[in-house]
Amino acid sequence: MQWFCNAIQVIPHFVKHNKLISLLAELSIKTNGLTVGIPRYPGPYPPMIRPGFPPRPLPPMGVIPQILLPPIPGIRGPPVVSPVVRPFVPAVATEKPQTTVYVSKIALTVDNDFLLSLLRLCGPVKSWKRAQNPSDGSPTSFGFCEFEAAEGILRALRLLTKLNIDGQELGIKIKAKVNITWICIVAVK
Repeated sequence: MQWFCNAIQVIPHFVKHNKLISLLAELSIKTNGLTVGIPRYPGPYPPMIRPGFPPRPLPPMGVIPQILLPPIPGIRGPPVVSPVVRPFVPAVATEKPQTTVYVSKIALTVDNDFLLSLLRLCGPVKSWKRAQNPSDGSPTSFGFCEFEAAEGILRALRLLTKLNIDGQELGIKIKAKVNITWICIVAVK
């Protein structure tokens, strides 16, 4: 206790507040955590008392412990509901997606095979029919291409519209009543 009294006499020599706080902290460490120095006023609430629980025994290595909850009186366990197994029903589109495009403004000098090769770059082609002049059988400036998937239409619209072949710009059109967003949704699936 002698060192504590000496420390109290030394305190007035410290001018700075930080040094005073550090000295008091040092004193509380030296007294093994006992409250020494500034007296504390009691709080308005009683000290909190926590119940002591015995520690659980540790399970063996590699075993996950099961935590069993105590039963609550008056409440039965969770109801056993068997899961409903529904048969898999593939999503069927109510409307067949549009896969046919109208190709217009074809130069008369362009060969059918060349145009078919351009259309195949857009996607697999189911059929390609270029209209013919009924009087002499020569190819006309338009035709119809049916793709196997809706992606072919989207690519043809993007890549072949206004493509200049032999001085004429190709025109790719679909039916006016067809919704482009429907084609995009079908193409993404």
